[in-house]
Amino acid sequence: VRLGFGLHLGWSIEGAIGSEFKIDASYLSPDVNMATSLEAATKHYGVTVLMSEALVRTCTPALSRNLRPVDRVRFQGAKLPTRLFTADLDGEALAPWAEDVSLVARRASVTSHISPTRIGGLCAAYTAQAGAEQ
Repeated sequence: VRLGFGLHLGWSIEGAIGSEFKIDASYLSPDVNMATSLEAATKHYGVTVLMSEALVRTCTPALSRNLRPVDRVRFQGAKLPTRLFTADLDGEALAPWAEDVSLVARRASVTSHISPTRIGGLCAAYTAQAGAEQ
């Protein structure tokens, strides 16, 4: 299983679409379309996360230093090109996996098709869960 995430900053309008038997929520705006395009582009660039320049400009300098520019593109429907960024994470080097023996054992019990080290947020969530169980 491979997941891709497109992250963008902007506005949207939520609306209910459907009939009296089935209603779905839909989010509409050019910014939602941008996030969708970024997610689709993760496959092309072979990365897990793509972020727009609009989002990266709001990040702290400490976080921005860890982001790598990937390309400058103009998506269909966009007026201006945007720079794309990604975060290259070495999951094995992220704490606590490399240091905590009990968490290494827990990680080994996770099925082979799920890699919690691919995304830093999952590492934090898994660590929080492990701390709550103790």
